[in-house]
Amino acid sequence: MRRWIKAIRAPFFTASLVPVVVGTSLAYLHTGTVNLVYALLCLTGLISLHASVNLLNDYGDHITGNDWYNKNISPFNAGSRSIQNGELTPREVLIGGIITLILGSLAGLYLNYVSHGNVILILGLIGVFSVLFYTLGPLRLGYRGVGELMVGVNFGILSVLGAYYLQANKITLPAILAGIPVALLITAVLYINEFPDHYADKMADKRTLIVILGPDKARVGFYIIIIGTYVSIFLPAILGEFTTLSLISLITIPLAIKITLHLRRYYDKFPDIIPANARTVQLHLITGLLLGLSFITTRLL
Repeated sequence: MRRWIKAIRAPFFTASLVPVVVGTSLAYLHTGTVNLVYALLCLTGLISLHASVNLLNDYGDHITGNDWYNKNISPFNAGSRSIQNGELTPREVLIGGIITLILGSLAGLYLNYVSHGNVILILGLIGVFSVLFYTLGPLRLGYRGVGELMVGVNFGILSVLGAYYLQANKITLPAILAGIPVALLITAVLYINEFPDHYADKMADKRTLIVILGPDKARVGFYIIIIGTYVSIFLPAILGEFTTLSLISLITIPLAIKITLHLRRYYDKFPDIIPANARTVQLHLITGLLLGLSFITTRLL
């Protein structure tokens, strides 16, 4: 069991937790009710798809040699190393990825059945497509410069929308807007984790934005993502699409500044960059939970 927990990279399931919390909390703000069973099933389905993409990504990066090239090893990059360390065979990882994909799909199908229309089905199909073709098949979109966009859209906008729709049975502008900071934050997590992978990705012809831009110039991309995160919270709050209390999420700005300063100095130095990788995961979790908490608190007040 311990081997599989490592392989699916369970500590990073916060990437699945945050959008469900934000979407469900916003729906509670708008409707005053919440179906906890639907919320938990949504989280279970998303975690299953998350586990699947992690496993299939490991398998895909094994096939291309990417993870074998990588000598910069940390909990935040270079995959789970389950194949490279001989803890699981490539076949076991592939089968595990398929099983978790099926489990996530079944959860999505049930939630689509109990909800109105086929919105959940459409969102789920996009998610399944992304899982399958992130690093596998002829598309291998993660190798073609759109991996960051795929992760942001799936674990941000679409996941928040799905969690919201399950509770509110509609799509609203605030629900779309709430997905943007979540999308930017999870993109920041992936983006900064790609700096230590730069050389291995380049050897495997995996064209991440860090490879395309070069590590030096790519730092600016991270700064833009972080600035965009806080702008995407501040503007909806002052324009009335979010609650005023959602501005509490901005208290993580000092942490964001600390991360950017660390990245600026250590972007090409491993393992010195690792604290910035770790803090970006914290930034995503804390900012996202504060945003969700602000919606709940406003409703209760």
